[in-house]
Amino acid sequence: MGKVGVQVISKRIRTYTGNFLPDIAEYLNMPVFYSKITVYEGSPNNNNGKTIYRYGNFVPHSESTLPTPRFKQPEFTYSISDPYLQKRYIKEYNYWCTSQLVGTELFERNGSEYKLRKSSSYYYEPVSTGTYRGLLIDKYIEFDNFQNDGFRFATSPFELPTYQYADYYVSTGHLDLKSSSESIDGVVTTTNYTYNSHLLKDVISVAKSNGDTIKTAIIYPFDFIDDIYKSMVIRNMIDFNVVSEVSKGGG
Repeated sequence: MGKVGVQVISKRIRTYTGNFLPDIAEYLNMPVFYSKITVYEGSPNNNNGKTIYRYGNFVPHSESTLPTPRFKQPEFTYSISDPYLQKRYIKEYNYWCTSQLVGTELFERNGSEYKLRKSSSYYYEPVSTGTYRGLLIDKYIEFDNFQNDGFRFATSPFELPTYQYADYYVSTGHLDLKSSSESIDGVVTTTNYTYNSHLLKDVISVAKSNGDTIKTAIIYPFDFIDDIYKSMVIRNMIDFNVVSEVSKGGG
């Protein structure tokens, strides 16, 4: 018998686009974060002063690469390691730990020079309350003409990766302002905050440069047993500052 010829036809499709990658298109819906914003009292070249706002470098998301695809032929097992064939996706979503104001600087202009008159700093504590896992299912191989028969042919015996799977995570939580400091012409005031179980400030402690400390305890409706305050709690009116108890200590 003569040899039977086998014709192998292969093709490659390259798609060039100027649009955003659909695999990480979620970035389009995320806000833009600036680390520094300058506001002038006038124009940048002609002003009486300026205020600089600085924002923290919080990272609300991270991305990763889908697992390396593997497929079999009767004699061999192949692994696709080409980074251009490995899809990117957003692995972790964090919409609550976003950029926050961490400092301000107020400058007064005198001629061509700026003099710092007032500055403030803010310190936050991220508090995570939970993480939720989801499953990403991505179709890795498309068959235009084979339809269902094509998928059956791909999965047996060649075991081509028609789908890829990966976990993604969405976290929940909140940022608590723990302390702040303010300096006016060299005089520094530091303020510390504590919170109750309702995430409301319950104690504010202010320490001044001369050693004096002023502590303010905030009393809310849920701290009372009177019926009028119970009715406020039932109506979810819990953030009302009913009473403030102020005490002073220091030198």
